[in-house]
Amino acid sequence: MRWGTGETPTVAPAPAPAAAEPAKRTGAVVEQVRAAPTAEPATPAAEPAKPATVPSVNLSGKWSSNFSGDFTIEQIGNKITGTYTYRDDDDITHEGRLEGVIEGNTVKAQWWERPKVGKGEESRGDIEWKITDDGRMLAGWYRNEGEKEKQDFNLRR
Repeated sequence: MRWGTGETPTVAPAPAPAAAEPAKRTGAVVEQVRAAPTAEPATPAAEPAKPATVPSVNLSGKWSSNFSGDFTIEQIGNKITGTYTYRDDDDITHEGRLEGVIEGNTVKAQWWERPKVGKGEESRGDIEWKITDDGRMLAGWYRNEGEKEKQDFNLRR
């Protein structure tokens, strides 16, 4: 460029930035910015939660137990709820309910019950059943809360 000659000064164009170096403009000044190398995450991303497996058999319906009356079970996906009534040795009617989940061919549930009439004490505990291959029997046990001893407890359609 020549000054003082009456000619319009010319400026040679700036070289184009390299592909790995994107240009960043700030006002009339062009700065070259080097791209930082990308780092791998410090910990791998968590795997998405797997949906609960829906059992191939539906346990909804009426069931008879080996000692405590009839059960009605409702199954939605892998969750079950149920109600039951029975008469004990003192001829007192008890009403109960249960809630649980199906994991493979196993049902794990919690139960609660109390006398239908009066102010009797509530009992509770847990249940575990295996579903037979034909889905017509639940074979397993129950136990009262706080106890280690398990009692045989089966349901049949």
